[in-house]
Amino acid sequence: MRAVRQLIAISLFFGGVAGNGFAQRDYFPSIKNTKGEGTHDIPLGPIGGVARIKFDDDEAEIVSLMSGGPGARAGLKTGMVITSANGKSFPDYSKSDRDGGEGPPEVIGLAILESQASGSPLRLGVSGGEIAVSLKPQPMLTKDFSAPGELVSLMSSSAAEALAERQKDDGRWGNDYTTAFCGLALLATGDKSYRREVEKAIDYLADKYDLGSRPSDEELKTSEGSNWMVCQVGILLAEYYLATGKRSVLEPLQHCCDRMAKRIHPENGRFGHNKTSLPYSEKGLVIINTHAHIMWALAKHAGCSIDEKIWDLSLECVQGAMTGSDAVGYNSSARSGSQGGARTGSMATGLMLYDDLKSKGLAKRMGKWLGDHFKEFPDAHAMTSIGLVYGTSGLKTTSFADWKDLMEYYRWMFALCQPADWDQGMYYFGQKGNHGGDSYLGYQNTAQFIALMMLESYRDDALWMFGNRSRNWYGSSSERKQTAQRPDRVNPPSDVATTPPSSVERGGRLSMFKTARKVEVDAAAMAGIDAEVVRTLNLMFRTGSLKPVRLPVFGQAFELRNVNSSGSVSLDDGERVIELMYKDLPLADRARLALLPTKVRGMDEHSAARIAFYLLAMDKGTLAEKYLRHASAREAEIRAYFKAP
Repeated sequence: MRAVRQLIAISLFFGGVAGNGFAQRDYFPSIKNTKGEGTHDIPLGPIGGVARIKFDDDEAEIVSLMSGGPGARAGLKTGMVITSANGKSFPDYSKSDRDGGEGPPEVIGLAILESQASGSPLRLGVSGGEIAVSLKPQPMLTKDFSAPGELVSLMSSSAAEALAERQKDDGRWGNDYTTAFCGLALLATGDKSYRREVEKAIDYLADKYDLGSRPSDEELKTSEGSNWMVCQVGILLAEYYLATGKRSVLEPLQHCCDRMAKRIHPENGRFGHNKTSLPYSEKGLVIINTHAHIMWALAKHAGCSIDEKIWDLSLECVQGAMTGSDAVGYNSSARSGSQGGARTGSMATGLMLYDDLKSKGLAKRMGKWLGDHFKEFPDAHAMTSIGLVYGTSGLKTTSFADWKDLMEYYRWMFALCQPADWDQGMYYFGQKGNHGGDSYLGYQNTAQFIALMMLESYRDDALWMFGNRSRNWYGSSSERKQTAQRPDRVNPPSDVATTPPSSVERGGRLSMFKTARKVEVDAAAMAGIDAEVVRTLNLMFRTGSLKPVRLPVFGQAFELRNVNSSGSVSLDDGERVIELMYKDLPLADRARLALLPTKVRGMDEHSAARIAFYLLAMDKGTLAEKYLRHASAREAEIRAYFKAP
């Protein structure tokens, strides 16, 4: 990331001040919340301005411009109407969220990318002629966000630097919900140079949400934080613990989990905006439940005590608000998938994190809905931010292919949020209707954490909500002050496999995996071994050398039908076929699958190396030695991953 900042500096030096030394360096587009007015305001990216579009119209009126910005220098003026970009006219702009950005936003955004990459001026058709806007040359924005290029890195670094600069001395960026999201976004970069900013946020929130030793039920119900804030703070604390192993955040994390367990309606599982009150004639709002499930699932991995009955009660509430299409509605009486990206995406994320087969099956069905509706994500009931963030996390964890489609589709939006000057940070793009909820968070902060959470979602080595499963990956420069620990409430973290012995695995090689504790192992090494097994199994199924076979997965007997090249595992339970990603299976179950090639092909050195790796990862060193002896040239490689003697 530091190297990227140097690229920003070079870009600014050669392009940022050329032509006019009076450009408005602190510019941020003022996007009006045009709820009910039949119009939509959009930023104009590096042009420097805001355009207003009428629904069912094919034009965009300029309503504001950055002083001395590229658009103003080219001769654009407020009141002008843009009718085309790079010779392409605009389709009518629909009010329906199903149509996404089709119309001026998509055409202008993609034209910006085209002109930046070619070095040619952006040609905007305006009433009475055409105006050519000179933009700084930039590399083309990638279409494959799983391998982000230079422009993605510039956008991400610009957003991260803007957040770092906007943080207050006490660690805040605004209210606690905003602060938790901003801290989470910086953590999502995996960049340890932002450690100081992340830890300041952690210190502020952990101290604020720590209730000390043994808080009463009444304290948990009435203490600090709205339900929105408690859940988002808990999510950050849990991700931070998993990243650093700092036990001093476990107490406030446990208190956040306990708050929500005590604030839930004990009969129907509903939550309200704040504490125990239930709005909307006591129907509540399900988005709080879905936030809570992410927090609880992460906290469970962190070793916190989670009330399984409360989890089930809340899950019943969520399912009571679901449509037949597997979208999560607003509450039990508003069960439509309308504005459902945030609710469905966050619930899918929480279920995938929970790591049991029933949860993953439901999450995968939600993921199918998300994949069919990602154009609607910006409309999330007054909060574009959580629609885009949690819609993205839900897709990343349930369907990697659909996540790639989502990211490629939103290239036009990233272009419109790209700043005229990298020092400004990314711009805010709001939904077509009401985005007033994001105004409570502060549009400038919100723009940065949306950009970071989306652009960094490709990473499997940072946030667990985007797919990481390694611990202590981030490290920390200093320990927080220790608060009183409660060993009866906070348990040491563990990755004990939950797969019980099955009738199909008595004795033999499979029985060695029935219980095991996972040790720390480099995430890249784990991904590499997993990829080897996936490639081998996929080849065997394609060539017919391996037929469908029964084996235990999640402690239940399934028929393994196929493993495709992208790592999707097809399991048949006799009633339906369930699709899961290989990397999402428990470690012991991945080891069982890795044994299959040895049954068919014999014990070659690569098969032995893979089995030895999984055994070492489960702290079964004695058993691993047997396979290491057959790993030949790969023995040293496998031992090196664990610093084994």
